[in-house]
Amino acid sequence: MKWIVLYYILFVNILYANPLVIDVSYEDKATYPYYLGEGTSIDFNKPGLIIEAIMSLEKKLNVKFNFKREVSKRGQKKLEYNKIDMLLFASFEEGRRSIGVYPFLSDGSIDTQRQTMSLSYHLYTLKDSALDWDGHNFLNLTGEIGATKGYSIVEFLQNKNVKVSENS
Repeated sequence: MKWIVLYYILFVNILYANPLVIDVSYEDKATYPYYLGEGTSIDFNKPGLIIEAIMSLEKKLNVKFNFKREVSKRGQKKLEYNKIDMLLFASFEEGRRSIGVYPFLSDGSIDTQRQTMSLSYHLYTLKDSALDWDGHNFLNLTGEIGATKGYSIVEFLQNKNVKVSENS
């Protein structure tokens, strides 16, 4: 699939002198060192490793990446409604297959060799809390768990029958 897309981009660019413009959305919060800065503005002098890597492809492939930083959920909706071409840093979850394409292996599993970064979630509690996680289930959970709206952890928690307080 990767080679088909690459050949398509090269073929289109041979036919047309103007670069192919690819509209890209990514989160408005920093995730060091992958993408830096906060808010909607982009400092192209130090955008982060992944943004620099993608920008390095522009001349090689005669493409122009038009980056826009916005709330993660807004980027997902834009991809779903074909308002953007690419959404960076959207972790894989089954429900997102309907709005975008992820790299898969021939056995149907996600190809983790093609991921751009790896992140993890952390559970924070007050010192005197009895809440715990055994690797599969929450122990002594009596209330809600707060999580960032639009992040894949929300669905994960909900699938564990946890009440989630989503916030920005």
